[in-house]
Amino acid sequence: MTGRNSGKRFWKSPGGVAFAVIVLMAMILTIVVFSSRKEAQIKEGRQPKEDPEARPGESQAEIIISPPSEEEVIITEDGNLPSMVKSSGTYRNDRVLSVSTGYGMRFSVGLEQKGVTDALYLNPHFEYAYAGNPDEAYGYLMRTERVPLEYAESSASPAWSTKYNGLTDFAIVGRTYDKVVSASARDPSSYGVRWMDSPAYGGKENDGDTVRILIIRLSDGTLMGSVKANVFFDTHTKAYSLENLTNSDVTFTEELNAAQRDTLIAEAEQYLIEGNNQMTLGVTKEEMESQNLSTIVEKSQRVYYNRLFDADGNAVAAGRFSNCDIYAVNINCDGYGFFTVYFAPEPQARGLAASTLGDSDELKLTLIGYDAFAPFTVETFNSFLFPEDIELFGAENY
Repeated sequence: MTGRNSGKRFWKSPGGVAFAVIVLMAMILTIVVFSSRKEAQIKEGRQPKEDPEARPGESQAEIIISPPSEEEVIITEDGNLPSMVKSSGTYRNDRVLSVSTGYGMRFSVGLEQKGVTDALYLNPHFEYAYAGNPDEAYGYLMRTERVPLEYAESSASPAWSTKYNGLTDFAIVGRTYDKVVSASARDPSSYGVRWMDSPAYGGKENDGDTVRILIIRLSDGTLMGSVKANVFFDTHTKAYSLENLTNSDVTFTEELNAAQRDTLIAEAEQYLIEGNNQMTLGVTKEEMESQNLSTIVEKSQRVYYNRLFDADGNAVAAGRFSNCDIYAVNINCDGYGFFTVYFAPEPQARGLAASTLGDSDELKLTLIGYDAFAPFTVETFNSFLFPEDIELFGAENY
């Protein structure tokens, strides 16, 4: 009893109270230090990771995920894009996807190199069984919805220059078809075109994307096909891969029904024949029908270039229609290559966010503009523009 009572007297004494306060402060300090350390780890990108095979009640060693090293910071070869931190995922280059784009025509994308995991290499290739010239060159106008593509070459050259030694697959990187870069993946330095994720774009990382490709015969500007492929990110394997290479015409994607598609084509053809308030376009039905390749109608996130003509023939910036779902009608025409006439939902063309009005689900599309004609070279491009439009388009820079 004496020991117990003496203990009670100790806790009630001034010395006992002081001792209790010291113990309590030490406990609080320990908690604060531990919490601060854990918060610092999280801010640095290092988080404790539980061992999935540990038994309940067992202690687990702390496994740290380190932030990216300086070696993982890359800059594109041309230096025009900002420095970016590479995604923490890997890339699967273990397959080639292929799709038919018409009678005797086949397009493929991808690379069969399992050991290459630093980016997705597109390596596009087009084959036309009935091409008059076995060395016919094709250019690919490639657009993505999230992350810009990266090209091995920083400057463009004509597709038929000796620089390319008989290569036939090229990427169109400007506004005209006479300047291209090689799209073929030949070696680590001449990789053509690749896709590499980064949180520098869209504030996201480890997310997918869509790559859209127009296939153009460079000798005369004929549109041979239009395809799209998905970049897929597997959350389990942490790997990116190219998936689902398909034709992008609304016939295949079912983004419009047959009647809606036919209506857009008829309106586009009529517009090309009649012209607009600025000029008579001078295209005839016979010129449009002289090509045996089908018209392609595709839905796109944006117009193809950064400048276009509106429905009245005025040169405008593409940003004017940045809120619109774009429906592009591409019509091959003898002597001109192909024409692109753009449509958008009426509410969006007036500046609204919705594609339909009220509770209605009826999609009403209106013509909003078209691309400049015959962009084979800077000279032919300029021949279809007024002097003031040449300055606006910046055509002298192509």
